Amino acid sequence: DGIATESVSGTSFADEAWFETATELQKGEIQVSEVTTVDGDAAVYVTAPVYRGGELAGTITLQFNFELLNTLIDDIQVGETGHLTIVSERGTLLTDSRESLGSVESEIAENATALVGQSGLTTHETTGDGGEAARYFAGYAPLHFGNGQYELVATVPESDV
Repeated sequence: DGIATESVSGTSFADEAWFETATELQKGEIQVSEVTTVDGDAAVYVTAPVYRGGELAGTITLQFNFELLNTLIDDIQVGETGHLTIVSERGTLLTDSRESLGSVESEIAENATALVGQSGLTTHETTGDGGEAARYFAGYAPLHFGNGQYELVATVPESDV
């Protein structure tokens, strides 16, 4: 059914950045880690502190296989040849780019840091290897997940419109 559970009894995560951040959270808050690689797959940790008698007793943590989201996003087509991606607040492309769009999605992702938390439509122009100019429309909207701030970006070649 795609759900895997494994015991981590006896394993310490005290040195992990996501754990250290989670220990500073207040009751009821959750923390979402940066996307990281675990056993070759992209993953995020969703963590909440557990308090007992007002004292931090530990955390409850879910490791979310980010590849599942990537698979879901990859099946979404925008226009005839456009594509949907998720970009981190640092401008990192978190989902696979569409091969037919070349490096355009990565270029747009790098510029998305100025757009974090906003929604709108912009254009992006690029020059291909053969010197031909191409123009793209990029629609973007904020995507909040826990303390994480992401941008959902739809990239469509002008030729699709």
